[in-house]
Amino acid sequence: MDKFFLSVDYGLTNTKAVLFSADGREAASGSAVTPVINEQDRAEIDMKEQWRNTARVIRKVIEESGIDPSDILASGCSGHGGGLYPVDKNLQPVRRAILSMDGRTEKIIAAWKADALTNYEKTCIHMWNGQMVPLMYWLKLNEYHIYTNIYKVLMAKDWITLKLTGNVSTDYTDASIAGVINIENRRYDREIFTPFGIEDAYDKLPGLYKSTDIVGQVTGSAAAETGLCEGTPVTAGIFDCAACALGGGVHDNTRYSITAGTWSINSGVDDRYVPGKDILSWSLFADERSYFAVESSATSAVNLEWSINNLLSGISSGRNFKDAGIYRKIEKIISKFDADEVDIVYLPFIYKSKLARNIDGSFFGIKAFHDKFHLLRAVYEGIVFAHRMHLENLRNASMDKNSAVLSGGVSRSAFWCQMFADILDLEIITTEASEPGALGAAICSAVAAGCFEDFGSAIKAMVREKGRFYPDKARHSVYSEKYRKFLRLINLFDKGWS
Repeated sequence: MDKFFLSVDYGLTNTKAVLFSADGREAASGSAVTPVINEQDRAEIDMKEQWRNTARVIRKVIEESGIDPSDILASGCSGHGGGLYPVDKNLQPVRRAILSMDGRTEKIIAAWKADALTNYEKTCIHMWNGQMVPLMYWLKLNEYHIYTNIYKVLMAKDWITLKLTGNVSTDYTDASIAGVINIENRRYDREIFTPFGIEDAYDKLPGLYKSTDIVGQVTGSAAAETGLCEGTPVTAGIFDCAACALGGGVHDNTRYSITAGTWSINSGVDDRYVPGKDILSWSLFADERSYFAVESSATSAVNLEWSINNLLSGISSGRNFKDAGIYRKIEKIISKFDADEVDIVYLPFIYKSKLARNIDGSFFGIKAFHDKFHLLRAVYEGIVFAHRMHLENLRNASMDKNSAVLSGGVSRSAFWCQMFADILDLEIITTEASEPGALGAAICSAVAAGCFEDFGSAIKAMVREKGRFYPDKARHSVYSEKYRKFLRLINLFDKGWS
């Protein structure tokens, strides 16, 4: 009889429930819109509403799959990193959750930076707006009555795990990306909070577990809401970037993991970490022994979405970015251009990026004979150039690899996969998984359930390659010249842009 794993992938756009068979094949899936509340520089979520939505989508997936819920061996969650989900002693929300893209701490961090106040030597993560330390400081400063009422502060996936099991927990991947783990000894460290006057926040941290640890079982009330069987084991779960890497088959130092979605996420696993100003974060990986480097910014396919919505009124019926036919129409035309034919340079900074903090999205080199498809070809290239910048930061930290697993919507485009191979000078591998983050959580569940001894054996059984793309040296040479122009423009304008 077939056995299954139920994964929840809690993202900032959608929350998905995916049912996987023991060999990693998707048996059923469903999604609900994540109800993010944006108010000026603040991004929050109603935690109870998010749980209700998650419970409904789990139930829908189980019912539509037609399986017996007792055949689900374990469940686990992956979730967005950053932000905080505070609960009181009754394990109820004390306020709305604050999300990772929240901007309320920007001035606080700037002041700390001016005063050379940092905990980087312990965390190996550069402070950012959505991190736990600045957010807890903001709460203590501005909502002291709420701050004092916090019993435990959770991450996104931990809230769902709590609602499934009644237990508070987090895992090493999420706690370290939150900047609350001493990366040297792999433990919570009270001194991480001390320089900022919030040492008492240390006592609000939940229990720390491996991603493959069982942290509880589905309660009767959660079973009634979700359709899961009472007593189904639930794992500690995993931070979504690490989950995507694992779901793509990346668990050691042989390959990069690249996700091209709204964000350009470029990561790798290694048995050591190399502190430095260029790497956004070093955190712990799912095995809690290896280290996970992430270089990322909002410079990836979101730029193509903007371009389609604003440049293609002639071939797109309104704001129909989701129409896969649009991609085929675009790529049929722009693939006819040789690599050296379009000399327009696109800087993919429609959102702020660590790669060029003072530059906005821009086209350079437009001539009278260019049309919208020349511009779109430049957008494709500019997006991959930004990925190359991030990967060069990883290489500068002695993380040099010859291949990468590419996931996200772009991995379904052979044209774009080949462009990644040519620009990055890497062998690009794609997999069959349409939801690699959820598959990563399922791999953790499979190991936790004892189906596999370790990640290597689980990946061998559950992750299947779909395609390989090899770099063309001649095109790489052409793209490298364009890339040098791309970098010159950034260096020229980054200091003086207003």
